[in-house]
Amino acid sequence: MSLTAAEHNLRQTIIDRRCTRDDVAVGYADAIGVMGFVNWPEIDQAIMERWSRSGLEYIKRAAWNRRAGEEKS
Repeated sequence: MSLTAAEHNLRQTIIDRRCTRDDVAVGYADAIGVMGFVNWPEIDQAIMERWSRSGLEYIKRAAWNRRAGEEKS
């Protein structure tokens, strides 16, 4: 199965040490809105390996808040 562009970009953001949790949250929000397969268990694991479980929770919360804000616009 091939990666969607949003998943590829998100993975690149996760491994880029210059990127913050907020940067990853933007990519995570974009991937949530993608039609197609996203390997969430692998994405979440990569985030936890870089930050922690609380980092993952922060990113998910920020991503969903971003999505909710876009839907209100």
